[in-house]
Amino acid sequence: MAPVRSLRRRRVVTAWLLRVVVLAAVAFTWRATPLSVLTRQPDPAEIENYAATYELSAEGDLSLVETLVVDLPPGKRGIFRVFDVVDPRRSEVTHPVRVDSVTRDGGPEPWIWFDSAPGTQTARIGEEDVILPPGEFTYEIASRTIRATEPATLGGGRDGEVVWWWDVVGSGWAMPIEVADVTARLPAVPRSVECVQGVDTPCEVRQDGDLLTLSTGPLDPYTPVTVRVTFPPGALPVPSGPSGLPVLPLTIAAGLLGAALAAGLWFRSRERAPGFPVLFEPPSGIGPAVGVRVLQEEDSPDDLQATLFELGAQGAIELHSTGDGWRVDLVRDPATLPITPDGLTLLEALGLDAVGDSFAVADTVSSGSRITTSLELLRGRVLTTSGAFLERSWTGVLGRFLVQASVAAVIGAAVWWFGWGRRVPWPLLIGLAAFAFVGASLAVDRSVLTTHNEAGRDLWSRVGGFARFLSTESSESRFDAAAHADWYPRYLGWATALGVADAWAARFEAQGVDVTEVAYVSGVGPHGTFTSSDLRSSISSAITGASATYAASISSSSSGGGFSGGSGGGGGGGGSW
Repeated sequence: MAPVRSLRRRRVVTAWLLRVVVLAAVAFTWRATPLSVLTRQPDPAEIENYAATYELSAEGDLSLVETLVVDLPPGKRGIFRVFDVVDPRRSEVTHPVRVDSVTRDGGPEPWIWFDSAPGTQTARIGEEDVILPPGEFTYEIASRTIRATEPATLGGGRDGEVVWWWDVVGSGWAMPIEVADVTARLPAVPRSVECVQGVDTPCEVRQDGDLLTLSTGPLDPYTPVTVRVTFPPGALPVPSGPSGLPVLPLTIAAGLLGAALAAGLWFRSRERAPGFPVLFEPPSGIGPAVGVRVLQEEDSPDDLQATLFELGAQGAIELHSTGDGWRVDLVRDPATLPITPDGLTLLEALGLDAVGDSFAVADTVSSGSRITTSLELLRGRVLTTSGAFLERSWTGVLGRFLVQASVAAVIGAAVWWFGWGRRVPWPLLIGLAAFAFVGASLAVDRSVLTTHNEAGRDLWSRVGGFARFLSTESSESRFDAAAHADWYPRYLGWATALGVADAWAARFEAQGVDVTEVAYVSGVGPHGTFTSSDLRSSISSAITGASATYAASISSSSSGGGFSGGSGGGGGGGGSW
């Protein structure tokens, strides 16, 4: 069963390449820095002092007053403030922001809500037709939001505890900050307080009962300051409504579920192979192209050449080398021969209708066009004929579609993160990735799309048995090649379609039988003879060259036109405009 093993190896290699792509996409989404971060530039303005005063209620309502002393360069109209409104651990929770007041140097300053990226609100402060003189300006922004507290269990804490996990200096400030002073009034005395500057630099927080203060600086652009304040059980009410599930356990569960679903679809789409007893002749009434389709559930790459050899063995055609191509001559009336429907379809497609008709396989557009069309018609007839033996497997169709869609979704998530900085929720991403990883073979194995009926399983067994006979090593065979020299050209079409033509020839050559002369072939090599592979490679090259010429002509005729960090909630940032 060499052809089946070869096909299986190809499918396994392709499936593992697909798995590598899925793993790479997940790793990329986990570790890569978004393009918007890689390409962002610091703002020419500077924040000389950033002072933020927070007041947190027991219910999670949060008030904020920010005072910014900003040194603006020439040509600026004001600043803008970006608020993050998505929650980093709870997809169902948002923190909508209401701005109560904005002042500049003690007086009211005009502002509007401006176009903003998904998950943010942006307040543009200043007037479009008023350019400010360069210098220092003091802005004060009073705002508020809701649902700022969360159950401690979301971050692996104890049941009943409540956490305020917040970027008290957001990661989106494009302007460098010389000094940052943060004060927070809490609704209860916390059990613990943690602070980090940037990604992993600890910072010091001073606690006096329910009052927290911290000072940092200087801060480079886009450097967050995050606090995590944990309140003991009973100190605050645990936030009501959807609280989400711990991200890590949910992610693991999603991965296991995705893997289990893919494994289930894979097992449901598998067929138990029949036995393959060695047979010394192919199934009657079936051409090699149909036989391989039923055996492998996909077309043989050499089905056209194989069908030509089969027609030659049946006495319908002769193949003549012309030096730079091939000529196919119809030498007997097909109606008088037991030619299969796929063989008749190929003759008709090549224009071989009456004895004496011929077709030239040459490196020309017209020849390539005819060959391309003939191959399409041949495979269409093979598909129709094999329909008597193969039925649509809806489990396989669904599994293949879902796995391919999952692979596309995982790759899309990596692109979505890199291009736009929006990360797909990890449970969803890992679930899809696990489904795609386990089910990768479904995406590359076309055989899952069909299943054999009773007649198909019988034909599957007989074709497989004949393939074993053709590919058996001569040292393991009791076959007397000298007594059956005529079998070589008779079954050359089948051996070609099955991908075992070299092994078939080697069985005869190992026993001293000359396979350099075939009655339906002439003009190959010196003295009109050929080696076991010359004929197939010569005809294959001629067909491939003709098809390539035709494809190039189509391409050239249609080529005109066209043209070729912070881990807490809240946060945000801003810049000058």
